[in-house]
Amino acid sequence: MLECINRVTQALAPDAPGTRAWRDRRGRGRLPSPLVLLAIGSWLSGGVGACDGGDDGPGSGEPPACELAAERSRACGLLSEGEPNCRLFESPSYGQCVTLCMDAATCEDMREQACDDLDNEFSFCIERCQLNLFLFFQCGDGTEIERERRCDARPDCASGADEARCDEPEPLFECGGGESVRADAECDGEQDCVSGRDEADCPVRAMTTCPGGF
Repeated sequence: MLECINRVTQALAPDAPGTRAWRDRRGRGRLPSPLVLLAIGSWLSGGVGACDGGDDGPGSGEPPACELAAERSRACGLLSEGEPNCRLFESPSYGQCVTLCMDAATCEDMREQACDDLDNEFSFCIERCQLNLFLFFQCGDGTEIERERRCDARPDCASGADEARCDEPEPLFECGGGESVRADAECDGEQDCVSGRDEADCPVRAMTTCPGGF
């Protein structure tokens, strides 16, 4: 667990290779904005699940915060039509945080962060949302604990939520022929199965659009 947290922290260091870019699971360097994340899916080897094997709260399909982020991004001309990727938005705290950032931002602020990789108040706001998502576990009652305390056999949340589902096996996607990959690899835009089965029959994903190209 601590090793995973260290990987996230190192990727966020100002002097990290790639000039403040976070790495997605294939090693590409960019800081994902909420609208970029709507398009590219999980990163850092499967997102939050890569650290603790679970999320920080119940998900319910395509969360309203994700839909609102997609609508705002499209209104600014920064997201194409297609199905947005809402995996990170399944965390209620992340969705609320991003919504507040986007409410305070102009379309130009969002374009600079998503397309030009520039520092501005919007980018700093989003970085705080993403740090909180990866470094803290939400107990579900308004309190949070360090994510490294999740599944340490000692309940820290009043409800014990941090010790729930700790023994559940990691969900897998069956590629066929005895091969399997992480379940969140299905339809993530990258072929993981040798046969490509994990990317077969996937919906058309929304893509980030930038003036003059990405």
